[in-house]
Amino acid sequence: MADIKQYLDFTEETLRQHKQMKLYLKTLAKRKENLEKEISNLRAVTYDGVSVQTSNTSSPVEDEVIKRYERMLDVVSETDKTEALVKKVDTAIANLDDIHRKVLTMYVVEGMDWISIEDKLPYSERQLRKKKDEAVKSVAIALFGATVLKEKDSDTLFDLL
Repeated sequence: MADIKQYLDFTEETLRQHKQMKLYLKTLAKRKENLEKEISNLRAVTYDGVSVQTSNTSSPVEDEVIKRYERMLDVVSETDKTEALVKKVDTAIANLDDIHRKVLTMYVVEGMDWISIEDKLPYSERQLRKKKDEAVKSVAIALFGATVLKEKDSDTLFDLL
């Protein structure tokens, strides 16, 4: 089992990459569209006037369609996984209270420094850092559930529930 720090580090990195994941979804949609066009544009082999013995072997065209269709299935699977993660993160951010959402967005997602955030919000850097940590933990819980609350290899009050 991972410790809390690993969950929080992963969550913070996921938040940093959130915008890029949304762009990646657009790339995946375009890739899927292109594969669909490629599959539909493949020409079937015709055997007009040629005697052909039927067997279980496939044609080169069929093999190519299968390869492209498998690539499309991979794209669909990757899209589903990425969309699910983006949706979880979006929901988790939306469920934060206003100040936590602002701090998290400014520091982690937009990459602003603490001085700039201090200028925009009526809190000290120390308070802002604490709010950022609380927000990241809240998002981590939304992503990973109650396991984030447990310390590695130690009994907690949570284990007594």
